[in-house]
Amino acid sequence: MNILFITQYYPPETGAAPERAREFVRFLTEKGHAVQVITALPNHPGGAVHKGYKRRIVCREKHDGADVIRTYVFASPKKTLITRLANYLSFAVCALLGFVFVRRPDVILLSIPPLFLSATGLIYKFVMRRPLVLDVRDLWPQAAIDLGELKESFLTRALTRLEMFFYKKSDRVTVVTRGILDSLIARKTPEWKVRLITNGVNTDVFDLAEQGPNPYESLGLGGKFIVVYAGVIGIQHGPAYVARAASILSGQRDIAFVFIGDGVKKKELKAEAESRGLENIHFVNEQPVESLARFLSHSHTGLATLRNLPFCNGIILVKMFCYMACSLPVVLAGFGESRGILKEAGAGLCVEPEDPAQLAEAITALYNDQERGKRLGALGRQYVTAHYSRRSIADKMEKVLKEAVRLA
Repeated sequence: MNILFITQYYPPETGAAPERAREFVRFLTEKGHAVQVITALPNHPGGAVHKGYKRRIVCREKHDGADVIRTYVFASPKKTLITRLANYLSFAVCALLGFVFVRRPDVILLSIPPLFLSATGLIYKFVMRRPLVLDVRDLWPQAAIDLGELKESFLTRALTRLEMFFYKKSDRVTVVTRGILDSLIARKTPEWKVRLITNGVNTDVFDLAEQGPNPYESLGLGGKFIVVYAGVIGIQHGPAYVARAASILSGQRDIAFVFIGDGVKKKELKAEAESRGLENIHFVNEQPVESLARFLSHSHTGLATLRNLPFCNGIILVKMFCYMACSLPVVLAGFGESRGILKEAGAGLCVEPEDPAQLAEAITALYNDQERGKRLGALGRQYVTAHYSRRSIADKMEKVLKEAVRLA
């Protein structure tokens, strides 16, 4: 197949969305499919266009065997409603420049949110007369309402109707969680149209990471018990209560918290740590997956957190899969689908969300019994390899794309 993949987020950006896109492209090209990618100039999550891409409208490059067309996007480190909308809408419009460069595909795969990009996908679908598969990573605007970023109003109700219109006009819809699938079916999306294709992890990347040098040595953390948080530091993660847990453990000099990544709540977390005078919290800039694997493989516990909101029950934290791939025991502060997966895997400890005391207690338990942590980590590695490898997930997406082509 010749696949046109439209996604706002793509490496060298980091996070769940870029990694999901990257692995789809990598494994689909390995299977012999031709993949063309239309994406934005890299700027996520920090909001600044990366060096080498600034002041460009369009650029073309090869990445993981795919032809990649990058187009202009409005980027700003200030995360307000206006700047976010400008970011989303600018790419939705500029992605149409891809018409100049792409060959007519057999099928179009489009990743949302942002929701407005669906309109771009429909234009490609109708102009090129090819089937469209929507890969839904989150329900928007409902996610923004649940997280307090938007208030329910005439506008959000109109956006929800627009969202359902896009699902109706697409040929297939894939979703990353059972909660999203159930929500779409409850809102009258035909069950035959929706497929569950979760996030996962490329387990191959983590196999040899521990054999390299310990990156924590250069941070002055050699010999410490490392509690690592890797990934986007976002609104739904509630990172401020992690700082309160770190404050409880500040007297234990051998335990260090390391946050690897960026996000809209990173400044708030830093401010919280500084206001409490915490010396056991450290920050590392976002890392490419190969470098991140090295950090994780030399850590002792992986931290995954969510806020105590109904919306968060439907989130599957991809960082858990990365921890498990590195045989790290997981401490999860959260409910819902993430907790169900961790319990099924038997790969860590679960505590209440937004409860610093419970979080500190779980970390202390693993610090005091590190052999137990190794046993939990080994179970996690077995589980994620069997159920959440990127290769098997890409196989599922390939089947959906072939089905859309066959039935178009």
